[in-house]
Amino acid sequence: MSANFDDDEDLEVEFKARRVFSCDAANLVSAIVMSPEVALCVYRRTDYNLLVARETVRAELGIFFR
Repeated sequence: MSANFDDDEDLEVEFKARRVFSCDAANLVSAIVMSPEVALCVYRRTDYNLLVARETVRAELGIFFR
């Protein structure tokens, strides 16, 4: 199930999403400042929420389906 994204964009989104997703409790405040949805992803740490984190990062970077 592959979206029509440029490989470099996918890598950037994945990197940022995983970086936010893997934040420890000390960095949760930074995640909250970035986006409440991403902060929730960090807090819950599930695959579904990693997907939400990816989509949140995509939206923040202005990367949308073509």
